[in-house]
Amino acid sequence: MAANPERSALGQKTLPGAYYTSKEVFEKETERIFQNSWLYAGRASQIGEPGQYFVLSVGNESIIILNDAQGQFQAYYNVCRHRGT
Repeated sequence: MAANPERSALGQKTLPGAYYTSKEVFEKETERIFQNSWLYAGRASQIGEPGQYFVLSVGNESIIILNDAQGQFQAYYNVCRHRGT
């Protein structure tokens, strides 16, 4: 897909609509941006007490963010390694 900006009604340049709806563009953005950069996950106050957690979706991945028993923040892929056994 070529990045040729189109003109809107007000003469401003904008990307073609396919850039907002294309599965291929989404996959490239996920790979090049979201998988290679630090992302805002949430506020520390969301998990202020040991044992608190929340789940975050990043692209096609589910991430669990938690405050462990020692009060340290941790993040893991939200999968069960025992699935199917």
